[in-house]
Amino acid sequence: MAACSTSSLPAIPRTMGPAEMPQTLQPRHPETPFRGMPDQPDRPRALLMTLARNVRAARLRFGLPVEDLAYLADVEVAVVEAIERGEGGSTDVSALERLAWALGVTLSDLVGTGS
Repeated sequence: MAACSTSSLPAIPRTMGPAEMPQTLQPRHPETPFRGMPDQPDRPRALLMTLARNVRAARLRFGLPVEDLAYLADVEVAVVEAIERGEGGSTDVSALERLAWALGVTLSDLVGTGS
């Protein structure tokens, strides 16, 4: 396998302040933190609540206690509880995929985008 030469690649700065950012990447309002799409500010919260309802409904459909679902999905019980409360925003995708697998559904079914 041939070695890849990086000598022709431009240097990437370690930090890039707003002045150096391309115009398309600059925030519209730098003092306001990003909270979803400007036209859909509550979308992340709605997504978490849909995920919470769908995980709980699927778990109860199988009659699984939280502990058993956590065991089957190889996640902590606290993760399942947080997701079912709608507080699973920091949960990684692989944990959500394992939950979906354990419940016999797809990830898109859990987040409400499945058909």
